[in-house]
Amino acid sequence: MPVSRLIVPALLFIFALIAAPASAGSAVYYLFRHAEKVADVKDPGLTGEGKARARYLVEFFKDKGVTDIFSSDYIRTRETVAPLSEATGIPVEIYDPRDLEGFASQLRELEGVIVISGHSNTTPELTALLTGQETEPMGESEYGRLYEVHIGENGETTLMVLAQDVAVE
Repeated sequence: MPVSRLIVPALLFIFALIAAPASAGSAVYYLFRHAEKVADVKDPGLTGEGKARARYLVEFFKDKGVTDIFSSDYIRTRETVAPLSEATGIPVEIYDPRDLEGFASQLRELEGVIVISGHSNTTPELTALLTGQETEPMGESEYGRLYEVHIGENGETTLMVLAQDVAVE
């Protein structure tokens, strides 16, 4: 078979690869409730324990290759991820906790390692929206649960529930 007869199919194959849309990449999402908050204040900041937990998160994420950081627009959620943002140089992006379905759609478009600081009533729900799996409600005094969600290039989803191993002051 002459070489010229192989070149045309080979070129067509190469052009098809170039023109084909890239498949969505994989993503890892880390979702957690904000750290311990000051009580009896309208938009509370973090307690000393909460600030210790926020510092712990910097250590937890230091080798994970964080690409995006999200927080609702409340002092306690922003303060929880502020040290991580400062350590990585990644700005905190604000999301609307009243539109979790829209936010979940936005998150599904991302690739990389995505960190999300939320609330006891939104974090389990957002996790369920991302995974399609039912999640346990989170108690008002629970601060240590951390969801790790992997979504592969093929769309396969895995969910792990971790405990933040932090000694609070």
